[in-house]
Amino acid sequence: MRRRASAAAVLALALSTSAAQAQDPAPKPHPQERVTYDSTLGVRINPLGIEERLNVFARRRLYDSASPLLREANVAVGLAPTFTPSILRLGPAVEFRPLTILTLSAAGYLQTWMRTFNNLQSFRSPTADHSDDALRAGGDTGRNYDATGAELQLRAQLLGKVGPIVLRTDASFHMARVDLHAPDTVYYDPRSDLLVPNGGWWMTDDTDLVWLTSFGLVAGVRATVATAFFRDHDYAPSEPTEDPNGPTVRVGPVLAYTFFDDPEATFNRPTALLIANWWLAHRYRTGEETSAALPYIVLGFRFEGDLYRAH
Repeated sequence: MRRRASAAAVLALALSTSAAQAQDPAPKPHPQERVTYDSTLGVRINPLGIEERLNVFARRRLYDSASPLLREANVAVGLAPTFTPSILRLGPAVEFRPLTILTLSAAGYLQTWMRTFNNLQSFRSPTADHSDDALRAGGDTGRNYDATGAELQLRAQLLGKVGPIVLRTDASFHMARVDLHAPDTVYYDPRSDLLVPNGGWWMTDDTDLVWLTSFGLVAGVRATVATAFFRDHDYAPSEPTEDPNGPTVRVGPVLAYTFFDDPEATFNRPTALLIANWWLAHRYRTGEETSAALPYIVLGFRFEGDLYRAH
């Protein structure tokens, strides 16, 4: 059994482990075909949330090469369901990884929103108050409601590694259309902690700079930027089309510990994760409602494995 470290990352509640791994001296190519899975459970504070994400993919190797730059290259199709107390997402995903350092993916989801955690709440304008207090008050008065919708996600991940130091950026763009109550044009998305346009786009970007150890620990810093792209008709009539929310920004440490790594195991790479980031820019979390001293915290646990391997 071998132990290797990896760069750990979480998107909003998107917790994952990157493939920037410390390689064996003479690694073998991956199997020609594989069916892989990974499961990530995350609990979040400021804002409060919990999420389980499961990915199941059928993968085909692109190159018969043990080169670190080519060994992880593959093309994959699969399912990527997400479960939270207020949102269920299920849909297909495709992934193209031409090089170990670059992954491009797209996924489409059907969404079901439930009246829990004060969701779903929608508004007539991006200027609406969607603070934690306002959302709690809306839930108390029955403003939240059930809804269905569809979401498209486009994602790109890029890695760079020099010795034990890894730089990783993970950018995702989202567009969703939900059955909102008329005449509302925007709604609060708890996964990204953003007010987002119905039928419009928003994005999140996580950038990690981490140090990989030989004993399973990953330690570093993360910076996250998220923003929504509002259109003129998202605002109420005669209202100035100026977004008061702006990009949100947070920065802080990220830690992960992988207990073991046995590449052929069905249950592999169990990893504990901790992220503690402080808000540098947010309409409500830098002192306006919540003290800037209170960090965004995520505790997570992730594991993965191969369900099928064909050389």
